Amino acid sequence: MKMRHLDGYDRLPSPILEAGRWWGSDPKTHRQEEIDSIVTGADPTKEVFCERKWRNDPVGESEYRSLQRCSRLLPYPNKHYALFSESGFTDHLQRLVDGDSTVQLVSFDEMTASRQVSRKVRG
Repeated sequence: MKMRHLDGYDRLPSPILEAGRWWGSDPKTHRQEEIDSIVTGADPTKEVFCERKWRNDPVGESEYRSLQRCSRLLPYPNKHYALFSESGFTDHLQRLVDGDSTVQLVSFDEMTASRQVSRKVRG
């Protein structure tokens, strides 16, 4: 039986080995910053910085730029980004990241569709 990654994680650059939340202080602004998840996988040169938004408004460029800014506080050379959203993404953000293989946008509909497929495979 073939193993499947669920919830949009199948589009990450490598299988997940570790994931965890990060928070710390920005030395320039002296503000506390937070990243929902940093994911490491089999390829140690590719770290994935994840942001999850569960609200009624689509995720836009400001959330993406904030994630990029926070990721610069950490010394990983090859950054990838995954944004997960209950309400989808703005057209502007979709156009902005279109064709960028380092950015994955995963909607709630995609996450729940993969769960339904998984239940059928296991069933």
